[in-house]
Amino acid sequence: MNMSKRLENEVDAVLPYCDFTTYFPKLVFHNPNTEFELRVTDIYAFDIQQNFIDSYMSEYKLEISVNIAEYNQLLENIQDLECTLVLYPYSSVYQRILTNIEPIIFKTRAIFNKVDLSTIVGIKNLGEQNDEGVTSPETANQAQIHIKLPVYLVEHEVYDTRHIQINGILHNVTMEGVIHWVAYQFGFENVSVVTPDNDDVYSNLVIPPMQSIATIFPYLQNTFGIYSKGLGYFITNNSLYVYPQFDTTIGNSHSSSVLHIVSIPKGNFPSSPSYSTTIDEDLWVVSITNANVNDTSTTGVENRGNVHASVNADNNRDGGVVVNKDGSVVRDAENITVVQTALSESANTDSQIMKFSGVRTNIYNSTSEMSAYNGVYLNTGWVRSKPCSILPGQSVIYHYDDVDDEFSIKHGRVMGVTYNSELLPSSTGMDVLITFMSVIYVFLEPKKKE
Repeated sequence: MNMSKRLENEVDAVLPYCDFTTYFPKLVFHNPNTEFELRVTDIYAFDIQQNFIDSYMSEYKLEISVNIAEYNQLLENIQDLECTLVLYPYSSVYQRILTNIEPIIFKTRAIFNKVDLSTIVGIKNLGEQNDEGVTSPETANQAQIHIKLPVYLVEHEVYDTRHIQINGILHNVTMEGVIHWVAYQFGFENVSVVTPDNDDVYSNLVIPPMQSIATIFPYLQNTFGIYSKGLGYFITNNSLYVYPQFDTTIGNSHSSSVLHIVSIPKGNFPSSPSYSTTIDEDLWVVSITNANVNDTSTTGVENRGNVHASVNADNNRDGGVVVNKDGSVVRDAENITVVQTALSESANTDSQIMKFSGVRTNIYNSTSEMSAYNGVYLNTGWVRSKPCSILPGQSVIYHYDDVDDEFSIKHGRVMGVTYNSELLPSSTGMDVLITFMSVIYVFLEPKKKE
């Protein structure tokens, strides 16, 4: 198998005890205002994208099949339409739902675009139409003709906060206190925050008008600084997570749970029913696919510098630069801020490449920028994955064999996960079973200087 003994032992600790990751789905649309309810059994796909870098919310997309009559019912109830999707763990061996394992439940708002039915089927088969869809006559054809309908799901806490805007002046506050104040303004009851690096106390901190959930945290990071190694924030599971995105330190996370990725050569154990399990609250995933790696520590230093110099506007003042009679120039050292990263593996490990960052009072912008390219970006596959089991900003330990077949680990932080559904036939041939193929994106510590 071309694996080190240590890696083999870790695989043996996971695969015999793997989770059940085949699911029987139950999908119901409902409207709390009209008491409308419709169960849909024809599911083509259910895909999830969680991008912890460029977004603050999960993206859920359903593809279902409904007949014309069902479509019109959905259209009539589209205002405040909700969706409940329950994924029941299913045993392919025993051919039944496993009632002793908690199902995965998604309760969301449901949004879809109106379909021009005349482009799908002949208008004579539909009956009369208006802006709300088909009205009359109610024909048998409407129950026989099916359409594929994409439906976008939005978690309630995201949907409810999208139009809220805040502003204010806070007195004698720390950045951690500001984060909790912001969370309260947007109505989040569950808040998981890694302690900010910025522990300054601000006598007056101004939050300008029209700050939304999409802009408020980047404003705080760019203006005052929250973390020295980048900002990450995400909303899911009725919780707000705030954390340093490019901090690879294990333990500096909002959760004690760690994601372990055990990377083994492609082609090994192809018929395992699953490839993940939970050990002491940590999620262990055995990856049997190739890993794509992009080490930016070299190109980042060469192209963007590992020394950032900026003019500190807080200390800059008239008379700060003095030209003596002999022509020599004297500058107040406090007017210049220089930030340097620890040297990583670059083309010249002793190189110092300077970048002038202009006028900048917030050094967290410089340290965050340098942290983002002082590491390794990696993505790898997770076959038969468990949806939404990886937390935003979760710490990662990547287990692998190096080029010398020696066991190694790297620490990092998760950057995102995609869950793409695959439909499976059931033993009855009637019910739809579903499983998922994921890609996990992580940021890992750079190669250590020897």
